[in-house]
Amino acid sequence: MQAIRPFLPYFRYLRPVWWQFALGLIFGVLFGISSGFGIPTLIHKVFPVIFGQLDDAPTFLLAIIEDHFGGRSDGAFVIFCCLLLPLLMGLRALSAFGNGYFMTYAGTRVVQAMQYAVLHKIQFMP
Repeated sequence: MQAIRPFLPYFRYLRPVWWQFALGLIFGVLFGISSGFGIPTLIHKVFPVIFGQLDDAPTFLLAIIEDHFGGRSDGAFVIFCCLLLPLLMGLRALSAFGNGYFMTYAGTRVVQAMQYAVLHKIQFMP
């Protein structure tokens, strides 16, 4: 808490754009999860099943194949897995855009409010 104490007076500038800042953080976490968990999971767990190595498949993926694809890991399952990659990339792109947009919006508003406060103080100095 001692390290954050010098920054506490500046949080009042963040208060008007708190929701945009929070949305930026949420989109950033979503981007991190989709990049750090989604892509490696597809590569290490799903792709071997597509190429016929059912021995290495996790139980949740085998359950999905049994329940929704009749126990066959070809045909519709391959199409489903091929559609997962563009969907994951789309999710990454949208979350990266949302993170960049909302963080830039919040940051710009905070800097503008600080500029206004400084210039207002300078203008009315004796």
